[in-house]
Amino acid sequence: VGDNAGSNGYFIGFGLDDAGKVTSFGAAISGKKQNAVAVRVLLDDLIAHYDKTIGNGSCMRTGTEDNSSHCSWEAPGKPRVEIMYLEMHDPISGSIHIDVNPPTP
Repeated sequence: VGDNAGSNGYFIGFGLDDAGKVTSFGAAISGKKQNAVAVRVLLDDLIAHYDKTIGNGSCMRTGTEDNSSHCSWEAPGKPRVEIMYLEMHDPISGSIHIDVNPPTP
């Protein structure tokens, strides 16, 4: 198993504590050509999901010449979530990186 999603795929990883209990979750999803459309739709679905389950998050554009963006959610008692969408200066290529961590104490 590799540690990235490649050009058309996904990778899922879990952070574990010393007892082997899951403490965090991360995923990467990427696609080119027709798969880039599915990645962009998934991004929209993820934003809607976390806005509904955690509360309105904040998203900001990170690229100057493409639609790359960074979104985050944090609310008391809720998981902390960060999503990075990278278009990589290519409208038929997209990649999402998701990190879900426990609530801030």
